[in-house]
Amino acid sequence: MIPFGKHEPDLAQTNSGRTSVAENVRPQLDHYAPLPGLAAYSSDALAARARGGIGVRLTDGTTKIYAGDANALYELANDKSWTDRTRLSGGAYSNADYWWMLKWGSKVIAGNLSDINQVIDADGSSEFADISVSAGTMPKSLVANIVGPHIVAGCLDSDPTAVQLCAAADETNWEVGGGVNGRIQSFKDHGWVRGVSPGRLQGYIYPDSAIRRAILTGDNNLMDFLVVVTGIGIAAPTSLVHGPGFDAFLSNDGFKIWDGHTIKHIGRNRVDNTFNSEVDQNTIQETYGSFDPNDSIIYWPYRTEGGAYADRVAMYNYISDRWAFGSLDASVIFQSVTLPTALEDIDTLFPQYNLDTLPWSLDDRIFQGQLPSLAAFGSDNKLSFFTAANLAATIETSEFTNVTREGMPNPRTRLYLNGAIPIIDSTSATVSIGTKERKGDSFTFGSDIAMEADGSCPQEVSGRFVRGRLKTSAGDDWTKAEGIAFDVEQDSDV
Repeated sequence: MIPFGKHEPDLAQTNSGRTSVAENVRPQLDHYAPLPGLAAYSSDALAARARGGIGVRLTDGTTKIYAGDANALYELANDKSWTDRTRLSGGAYSNADYWWMLKWGSKVIAGNLSDINQVIDADGSSEFADISVSAGTMPKSLVANIVGPHIVAGCLDSDPTAVQLCAAADETNWEVGGGVNGRIQSFKDHGWVRGVSPGRLQGYIYPDSAIRRAILTGDNNLMDFLVVVTGIGIAAPTSLVHGPGFDAFLSNDGFKIWDGHTIKHIGRNRVDNTFNSEVDQNTIQETYGSFDPNDSIIYWPYRTEGGAYADRVAMYNYISDRWAFGSLDASVIFQSVTLPTALEDIDTLFPQYNLDTLPWSLDDRIFQGQLPSLAAFGSDNKLSFFTAANLAATIETSEFTNVTREGMPNPRTRLYLNGAIPIIDSTSATVSIGTKERKGDSFTFGSDIAMEADGSCPQEVSGRFVRGRLKTSAGDDWTKAEGIAFDVEQDSDV
């Protein structure tokens, strides 16, 4: 058997054990799992392209979902329709970038570089409103997050190289003061601030070409900002993912993970070149990132050249250190929650489906509410979850040749194959075998052969370099793809 190893298309493939193609699958520890499609959860769409969202759980156990486009902010009602929660005074917004959104106690605070920061009390208020400030001025900012008892805003409208924090546990006090360790700091030596990572006692600031550790001072009211890494910055502010014990992001030279001590180049010589060959370099700064709270996978949707919305996704399993890619319409992706749904209300709340087309089983967690789930907005501007039928998947083995008695590649001889057996818990997967004579040739694949009753996919091929391709159809119900077993021998016609 040739197992489906790590997907590292930037590296050499011959007899490597690597998986050359891993399309529309999720990387796991020792196999690949199916990638579900997106199923619309909201009954209607936002008025325009989504530019951010958040799902929050309140102290009484209730859940709320908020989202925003360029001109409005919304709340998802219990009937799964969007209610406009735009401020009653001040008019529509003019957000040319995206909304950052934070849960701050029972409040949700949202902001961007263009509009006055907005706040809503999820326990009571019906609309967002301009945030009320008792001291100083809360800056408009590209990014923001919570570090200790402070909201830390970064890339300010007045100074894109600076961060500013509110007083401890007081979002209304933005008085500057405090001297060298005051509540506003500029990092002109390292460029614009592209990200702020949260933390209980410390967080991280990500300007263009450095990482700074933000540490609470003794009185808990100010911070020290220490340079811990130089020469590395974030290419896409929305690509920053704060995971359990790490930050992951798309830097100017590939995908990285920072654990507070070491930078791990998770994409270098593995997938970075492949990603850069696909992504539209003019919109690379729109690459979103989030990780699935029910899995150990980070998702980075991105746009290919000519695409109006993100149409591809890079997936990285931070436990198994494995990659995969997929075709997915998910421009904005974020961790959200579901709203509780009674089974008798399904017909009313989801009129776009019936019992035959409902993308969830009736005992699915999607109906339970309160549970964290990975959500996305696609080109239809509807809130969706990854709960639809499995997408059609393609996985290819590494290319392999005959080997010498010492285990070295021996392409002077040919291989003869009588067929293959896909090692997958599916009864409808197909296998095709590709061959070529020279390393520089392209593989020529035969037909996709369906599994017979004994699980085999019989076919006769001969070549010096060989590769197996497994496919599953859309909607196929399977859980683990492990590899392909080949019926192979040395061809007498060398």
